[in-house]
Amino acid sequence: MGATAKTTAKTTAKKKLGGERDVTGPEDIDWSRVKVIGRGLKKGRRFSLRALRTVLGKTQAEIAETAEMAQGDVSRLEAQEDMKLSTLTRYAAALGGRAEVTIAVGGRRYLIDV
Repeated sequence: MGATAKTTAKTTAKKKLGGERDVTGPEDIDWSRVKVIGRGLKKGRRFSLRALRTVLGKTQAEIAETAEMAQGDVSRLEAQEDMKLSTLTRYAAALGGRAEVTIAVGGRRYLIDV
């Protein structure tokens, strides 16, 4: 992607989010703009990858570059329900975070190293 296209994509994302934002933690995210896709964990909710990326002010092109993926692969990843954990981990890292996996047994949740 050329510099002009990348700048245009970034500007479009900023306009949709109402300006430039510095996101350093969950407290900086306007969670009201995230689409809830179902009931989540006891202490939170589940969000689509696309909604989370948008709220964090990232474009698909930026994620693709950081995660060393094609932009089309990022689009497909955000639309699919089943994905490899290694791909999700790369996507999370490109967002500036990390993927966590929990297993729920008998009402208790166990965090698994990934």
